[in-house]
Amino acid sequence: MQFVRRSLTGLVMLMVSLGLLVASGLLIRDALQSRMDAGPPARPAEERVFAARVITLQPSRVHPVLTAYGEVRARRVLELRMLSGGTVTALAVGFEDGGRVIAGETLLRLDTAEAATARDLAAADVARAGAEEAEAARALSLAHDDLASAEAQAALRDQALARQRDLAERGIGSEAAVETAELAAAGADQAVVSRRQALSQAETQVALAKTATDRQKITLASAGRALADTELRAEFTGLLDGVTVSLGGSVSLPTERMGRFDFSAVATWTKSYKISNVAGVPLAEVIGTDSTGTGDDGYLEWRGRVQAEWTMGNINVVFSGLYTDSFLEADPDEDGSNTVDSTWIFDTQINYTLFPGNANAFLADTKITVANEFQYPASLTTCNH
Repeated sequence: MQFVRRSLTGLVMLMVSLGLLVASGLLIRDALQSRMDAGPPARPAEERVFAARVITLQPSRVHPVLTAYGEVRARRVLELRMLSGGTVTALAVGFEDGGRVIAGETLLRLDTAEAATARDLAAADVARAGAEEAEAARALSLAHDDLASAEAQAALRDQALARQRDLAERGIGSEAAVETAELAAAGADQAVVSRRQALSQAETQVALAKTATDRQKITLASAGRALADTELRAEFTGLLDGVTVSLGGSVSLPTERMGRFDFSAVATWTKSYKISNVAGVPLAEVIGTDSTGTGDDGYLEWRGRVQAEWTMGNINVVFSGLYTDSFLEADPDEDGSNTVDSTWIFDTQINYTLFPGNANAFLADTKITVANEFQYPASLTTCNH
């Protein structure tokens, strides 16, 4: 028992000793850490001397140079396009990429010959319409005077008729004189009606002349705008970019936004065509008769074709019409001849091209077409008996 008690006592003393050693170590570490954090002891401030270059202060203007990297974009952009087509006859100085223009400056001018001629013709038409309007006004004034004269004459005729009737009642006048006066009064009344009709026509002519003058003035204003559209002016001061015209070149109306339109029309008129199938027989006129004997075709006086085409991107639309004149068809089954009516054959095609110009694409430049054809009138042949 005594051995055990001593052993426990020694163990407790050992544990206490170890705890004291650990506590002392921690105290030493904290002291060292505090000393290190406090740093070296402060020294008194010493005077420092610097060497500097001294110059005399003189007022001057300094221009700083800044270097920046990035993309410069215009704050205000305007796309310049001509509103009419023609030949370029004048260009402004510096009309090129990067050129500077001033607001209101004339940049480009097209040939004004046709536009000026159209404006002058419209002005002449306005003058002629004005003269016709003045003439109609004078005719109206004369029509008023003519009506007043006819009414005055009719009043005199009525007075003469009343006088003849009064004389007849007194037994002085004759019935023949009364009838003559009545006929004269009736003629005067008819003249008044005729003058009123003339007055109405004169008023209509004045209104028509005024309308014609107004229409010619509208045409003149349109011609003036067309002449003004031959010049292109700068809307504001700025720089040019993407210039694609040159002096002497042609300017056409833009079509990329609404596609390209093509129109064509061809007509053939044959005045006379004579043939003879037997030697020695005089030539016979065959225009308007059957040329095949079966009614399939004839010697036509008129034939023609019209076509309208629209293209935009990959889409192409074609509308065409073929006209053939009427002709007489020999009918082997009946006496006389049948008339093959003139006809129109209309054809509509809608085309779509896959991957145009791309040789590496599958089905490149392949065109898909949808077409429809119809004929007017549907009935071609009528009988003549």
